[in-house]
Amino acid sequence: SAAAGLDGAPGGGVAPAMPIQRRVLPGAAVVAINHVFADVGMMQLELSKPSVTLWVRSEIFHPSLLESEVLADDDHTPAPAPGQASDSGPPAIAPPGAPAADGVVVESSVPGPIFFGKPCEDESPSGASTFNAADAIAGPRCASLAFEDEEPQILMRWLVCSVLFGWVTMLPVLLMQPHESRPRQHLFRQYLLKPCLFLMPLWLLAWLLDCVELFFEANIMSPFFYFSVVHMLMPAVLVWYLLKLQAADQQLVLDQRKARQAEAAKDSSALQPVAVEDPAPTLLKEFICMNPIALVIIGSVAAIPIVISSLLTPMKTERARMAQGFLNMVYGPQIFLQLAFMWVLTNVKFVDLPRFYVACFSFLLSVPCFVVWFICLTCASRYGRQDMLLAQGQRIQRGRALAVTEKQAGDEESGSAGPEQELPASSVVDTTEVMHREWELCYSA
Repeated sequence: SAAAGLDGAPGGGVAPAMPIQRRVLPGAAVVAINHVFADVGMMQLELSKPSVTLWVRSEIFHPSLLESEVLADDDHTPAPAPGQASDSGPPAIAPPGAPAADGVVVESSVPGPIFFGKPCEDESPSGASTFNAADAIAGPRCASLAFEDEEPQILMRWLVCSVLFGWVTMLPVLLMQPHESRPRQHLFRQYLLKPCLFLMPLWLLAWLLDCVELFFEANIMSPFFYFSVVHMLMPAVLVWYLLKLQAADQQLVLDQRKARQAEAAKDSSALQPVAVEDPAPTLLKEFICMNPIALVIIGSVAAIPIVISSLLTPMKTERARMAQGFLNMVYGPQIFLQLAFMWVLTNVKFVDLPRFYVACFSFLLSVPCFVVWFICLTCASRYGRQDMLLAQGQRIQRGRALAVTEKQAGDEESGSAGPEQELPASSVVDTTEVMHREWELCYSA
């Protein structure tokens, strides 16, 4: 939208002022698309329509600036970028390096505007971009949109914690009322409700007996029996269903993408071809990229069922299979740690439990455990980079395949075959660099 005003002109006349074009900076938070909000999949489905209205919150410019500028203290809050108005009116963004009021050139840390994936470096006095229509339509265009529901990342993280803490973090997930239009949320009760109806009473009973033991100093269950059943056998059953849940979630995402893409093609005949990477294996990622201390503790009690369940649960997508490889790499060596922990438990008596807990805590602060933490962090960092490269590579490869198919269809209609040429990756899919953080999954078009 453009805002217009009237300026006084010589001779008592008035002349319309130049329209002020409002810019949306890269990384601004899109809170709604057309009439759809709070639904990532349906919002991206709206992006495929010919007429699109973006509702944007411009106070957050880029995820990398969130902690350093937006959430900074008042004393350290940076000054507004040159040319940017106050909160009382719409911002007018000047290009980086523009002179300030005192003539000093100030470099802005806010990313510059982007037009069709290209930075707008040269600006005209009126603020309009110097790109012409030929630049906008040159080369094959391919959208990178995923039409599935948003990832249940926090719920998956709580499920991973339930392997260690049991019913404490499992119960809130099962008590969550799934939304009727969110099929991914229904999978939790579908796969976990029945086994938890059997496991949770046993979990609560075992915890109650353990509290009675500690309070009255009475030996009701041996330490080996308690740890083997509560912290190894029950989590083993839970891990099996968690891996089944991950496989079902992957299949549901693929089905959602296919169904919603067909729905978008039915509504609009001019739908752009879509090239998107495989769905993210959220649960497997949480098992790999968790806190190294929690990872070692989970490995010492559930490494064997994690590896066995991973090997017996095939994944369909290349991205999930790569995550399975890293999962086996991280938890495979910890099988020996779990076997050693079971051997230690056979020699622990009830009266030795206080010293046993202190010894376990001291082991977490030992040099061998530091080495294990370093290896786990290295594997998690390596997985994050490999996953990012795989997602970008899949976008480019699938975008090229769609572009070649579109070119062949055009040649068949025209009756003449053009020369074979290698399509540049930048003209097929606009992939942006992502960070190994919560917001690392970036969609581009």
